[in-house]
Amino acid sequence: MLLVLQIQPDPADIVHKSDVGGVRLNLQDEQQVRLAFEEIHRNVETARPDARIEGVLVSPMVRGIVEVIIGTKIDEQFGPVMVFGIGGIMVEVLQDVSYRVLPLSAHSAKKMIEEIRSVKLLNGFRGEPPADKKALQRLLLSVAALAEAYPQIQEMDFNPVLLHEQGLTVLDARIILHEDGQDFTTSEANRLPTAG
Repeated sequence: MLLVLQIQPDPADIVHKSDVGGVRLNLQDEQQVRLAFEEIHRNVETARPDARIEGVLVSPMVRGIVEVIIGTKIDEQFGPVMVFGIGGIMVEVLQDVSYRVLPLSAHSAKKMIEEIRSVKLLNGFRGEPPADKKALQRLLLSVAALAEAYPQIQEMDFNPVLLHEQGLTVLDARIILHEDGQDFTTSEANRLPTAG
């Protein structure tokens, strides 16, 4: 089994773990995990010596078709706004995203998926199977409903969300509350059910 090792920083100190060398993939045994642990701590100490690290997470390596981002933010003019697009480390490079003002209908969620430039990656490309767009649409609707149900949420960031032929896996998530600035972050990989 291949493993992933990543730091669990204080979210106020480090937002993107990969920016400080805080993630190592495809680890095959205990020795590789130990070496990666030492390397990650050196990387973080060099890049952000003031950062507080609360621990590390070792989890199974998950493979999929494509990584996407799903997020919400309170816009001063429009209120809650949702973003969807190609995610992972490519989100800032490609800037291939679509936006919607909430509330989000099933039709709008489907359109958000269809209107990104990289939709071909979701439809199956160069021998890859198509991604489970129904599971993706359900997640978009669930995140939108969460943002609407809890107005104290200032911002949510699910990035990356790894799409599979059946289902998807949220690999990292961050939720920021606006009233007191409290921030909740999780990096547990949780496979969502594919039925329905």
